[in-house]
Amino acid sequence: MVRGLLLSALLLAGCQGRRAPRENEALPPAPDPSIIRVVTFNAWGVPFRDRHDDLWDEVAPALQALRPDVVLLQEVWFEDDAARLAEAFAAIGLNHQIHHASDAPLAFDSAGLMIAARWPLRDERFVPFAAGRIPVRPWHVDWFSGKGVQSAWIDHPDGPLRVATVHMQADYDGVVYTDVRVAQTAELVAELRPEPVHLLAGDFNSFEDEIEHRVVRDALDLHSATAHRVDDILVGDGVTVAGGWWMHAPGVDLDGQPFAISDHAILIADVRPGPIAAPERELDPTLRADLRDFFADRRSERWWKRGGGWLAVLVALLLVAASARNRRRGGRRAARALWLAMAVLATAGAYRGITVGHARDRWREGAESILLGQGSATPADSR
Repeated sequence: MVRGLLLSALLLAGCQGRRAPRENEALPPAPDPSIIRVVTFNAWGVPFRDRHDDLWDEVAPALQALRPDVVLLQEVWFEDDAARLAEAFAAIGLNHQIHHASDAPLAFDSAGLMIAARWPLRDERFVPFAAGRIPVRPWHVDWFSGKGVQSAWIDHPDGPLRVATVHMQADYDGVVYTDVRVAQTAELVAELRPEPVHLLAGDFNSFEDEIEHRVVRDALDLHSATAHRVDDILVGDGVTVAGGWWMHAPGVDLDGQPFAISDHAILIADVRPGPIAAPERELDPTLRADLRDFFADRRSERWWKRGGGWLAVLVALLLVAASARNRRRGGRRAARALWLAMAVLATAGAYRGITVGHARDRWREGAESILLGQGSATPADSR
């Protein structure tokens, strides 16, 4: 394993404040002692990837080289991988850690979230999202995990800081899950909003101009310290950003073959915390209007989708009856198999139209209740 290639393989890019990243902007060699260096990274710890263990051996050195004070990670799915990182972080002074990983097969119900800090952590909380736990398409595997938000207070010498990390629902093969992310965003806001939020970082699976990302920033009074695609480090209004950068995940040579340790960038922000209050103001009027339109569109879609679901139930019953009739009359097995295969497809349509549709209705109603004060449902109702 060629660890010496790690830093030379880094392709640096950076951004200060909210401007676009620039290629080859050098990362400062070490943060000012009065500044907290925050690093967030989707570590891409999915099962079955090539050279999984070898690539995990490269994650900790890549992050260690950045001299972080606080690390917020996503996709640390497996307990063994979390333990490996915890040991490596302790070696550079990040002795205080929490994580939500799993020993279950394929890391079932793992959130994959981890927080490591140089100072003690307290009041740790993990809250799983209700939205997204029903499989829309079973091969879109976010439902298999236990995505949510993990938060804690850091007892920093200059005053306590509240930090959180999150991983939102992903899109798959052109299938967009904006409605699920909006519902998860509402749950995130409900969990974090009662107290100040100094830092929120993670994989939001949305860009800054998309409605779910706008809600996070506006509802929690946050702004971006640095971002790259769907990953972001958000800070409260009382937090001063001394610098923000992103860099491509390091590449490594394993037995003569190049590998990247992740398909996400590493984000770094140097921040100086200050006094901050819990967010209290209502959403921006333009954002509220956009949310009303968004929810109205989803309600109108549900009528024809639910109707299609019940039509699929009827079709499935007719196809099963046709298959049974074919059998009684001594028809060919191939014809019966075709009838049954079509019935299975119709049943899948019924599942998506009725079961999944009902769950999405509950998620939407919960999000409306939290974000706009409308409706009576809460996210927990759809668990």
